[in-house]
Amino acid sequence: MYLKKPDVTPPSVISTVPATGAAGVAVNIAPDVTFSEPVDPTSITFTLAGGGVTIPCVMNYSGTTASFTPSSSLSKNVLYTARLSAGVKDLAGNPMQDEYFWSFTTGKKELLVCAISYFEDRIQMMACRAPSIQNERYRIVDEQNRDGSILNQR
Repeated sequence: MYLKKPDVTPPSVISTVPATGAAGVAVNIAPDVTFSEPVDPTSITFTLAGGGVTIPCVMNYSGTTASFTPSSSLSKNVLYTARLSAGVKDLAGNPMQDEYFWSFTTGKKELLVCAISYFEDRIQMMACRAPSIQNERYRIVDEQNRDGSILNQR
């Protein structure tokens, strides 16, 4: 006869989305957390705060993952901190002993848009800018060989 040992191990966080320290996170992200084992969803207390504001979220739970959908899009270029309160319990009633925090920064990584004109085998002019920045040029190249060497720049 084999007796099953009682579960005395509390759940732990094994991954988050977005990852801790992530940058350029989309403003429509729904943060989620994956636990080491199934937990009682009624024991989960989650907060998301950034820019001096706490963002209300709706939780969905499935398997070992809790997903938190903000009530509105997050603001761009803001550091957000997600927090799980201590006391998240597994199905045997074992609570997490410590709070769990992770942070990420919103903002969209942008590509530069460049206009290039060629004459013979040389770039005659190149102007680049990020789409979100109006009327700002990063560099104007008057002449450049196709191999990338710049002949004249201002």
